[in-house]
Amino acid sequence: MPVKAELRQFYPWNWPSIAREVKRRAFGVCEQCGAPEGALVRRRILDPGEYVFADEVAVQDELLFRPAVRVVLAAAHRDGRLVDHSFENLRALCQRCHINEDRPRRGVVEPRPLAFVSPP
Repeated sequence: MPVKAELRQFYPWNWPSIAREVKRRAFGVCEQCGAPEGALVRRRILDPGEYVFADEVAVQDELLFRPAVRVVLAAAHRDGRLVDHSFENLRALCQRCHINEDRPRRGVVEPRPLAFVSPP
């Protein structure tokens, strides 16, 4: 996953090679859920931690899964701080696990249902 422009100043010049090494060390799979990089996977709606390969979803189970996505691994900071780029503080996570891990630190609020307002 590319680094956002506003955060580039916090990463070293050799970040791409560091990230590549972190993913290689993890054998190309997410260290949280085990999803392999580049695979087309689908996640269950009620149990998003579980994944299946997209072509393994039976037609009758179609409504139980989210749309298929290609797994992209990124090097993620274990402690969430962008100052320690040591290999001990980095691990390979897929986009879903990386977002879920960073969510509490970013202050992202879970979506809530909109209140229905009847027209005047």
